[in-house]
Amino acid sequence: MPARHYDAVPDAVIWKDLNPRMAAAWDLTGDGKTALTVSVNRYIGLQGAGLGGINNNNPAVRSVQFANRTWTDTDADFEPDCDLRNFLQNGECGQISNLFFGQDNPNATIYDPELLRGKRNYNWETSAVVQREILPRSSVTVGYYRRQFGNFTVNDNIAVGPENYSPYCITAPVDPRLPGGGGTQECGMYDIAPALFGVGRVIVRSNEPYGKQEQVYDGVNLTQSTRFSNGSTVQGGISWGRTRTNNCFTVDSPEQLRFCDVNPPMLATASLVGFHPLPYGFVASATYRDYPGAMITAAYQAPNSIIAPSLGRNLAAGPNATATVQLVEPGTMYAPRQRALDLRFSKRIQVGKTRISGNLDVFNVFNATSIVTLNTTYGPAWQRPTLLQGARFLKISGQFDF
Repeated sequence: MPARHYDAVPDAVIWKDLNPRMAAAWDLTGDGKTALTVSVNRYIGLQGAGLGGINNNNPAVRSVQFANRTWTDTDADFEPDCDLRNFLQNGECGQISNLFFGQDNPNATIYDPELLRGKRNYNWETSAVVQREILPRSSVTVGYYRRQFGNFTVNDNIAVGPENYSPYCITAPVDPRLPGGGGTQECGMYDIAPALFGVGRVIVRSNEPYGKQEQVYDGVNLTQSTRFSNGSTVQGGISWGRTRTNNCFTVDSPEQLRFCDVNPPMLATASLVGFHPLPYGFVASATYRDYPGAMITAAYQAPNSIIAPSLGRNLAAGPNATATVQLVEPGTMYAPRQRALDLRFSKRIQVGKTRISGNLDVFNVFNATSIVTLNTTYGPAWQRPTLLQGARFLKISGQFDF
């Protein structure tokens, strides 16, 4: 390739974000026993519509920088006897794998200039917390937390539109583990027109012209902390939280409307931590955790044979292709909860300026086999655990401070 030149791109990005961060605290009762704190903070994202958009709009990055071509050394002189600047087949050289080598890639993702003119993704974080001393050395705290995201982006294939997709339905497999026992009619899936399969040019732009999108986390914490006169301490509580999302609008495929409003239940997470001094300088401590189980979904690889009767043709990818169909709505099925109890016994000895500590830890005392992650592809291995919490084990450790 000859030397290449790229013109300067002025004002590659212009971001003018105002990100207030405010907090306040009040002594509600005037006796120092009840405190109310509130905070409102705005944060901006660094990726997505941010740095990724800048880099992908760099003309040097957007150019096709790599390509391959075959060479048959017919005269065994170890030289490619052809015009390498001619990308078509000539002499001993085959056609280059990408005719746009060294030029702007017409299939590269485009970023809407609006995203680089102040449309950076962000999130608001707000909280309101009340803490009350109910007894000497004992308090209860109740807090509400909310995180709301904004300035989402969508990937729009400008070569196609919703009118280029055809709907189809399938009959779900009969399985007592599926909602309703399976065998239900599942609709709302779409397949691209065969003539447009694999065709496209993606532009990343704001979601606002297409519809409203939401991603909001709401959480409530209830915790307590008590210190007893003998040195014992107990802390713990329960938190309820969920992240709900909504993107019920169509960009290209109307299949986006299927399960577009995800509103899971407020799942509870509980934990309890405490330690108690024992005679002869020993200390015992315990930690109990009770977490929600893993979310269960079912990605079914539906074969063309059960899709074609409803679609009225083969899948655009061919008669041997499959399509992924979700058989379980997200946020409706969960594995059993994860529970574990850990214990520790410690002893400290002071020898001059040196402190020696010995610890005996017992993790997962009841040897619970809670599921951490599981297989979400529907088939013979569906819901098979892929990771369990650690089995019960002992650990002996020591520490020297000097």
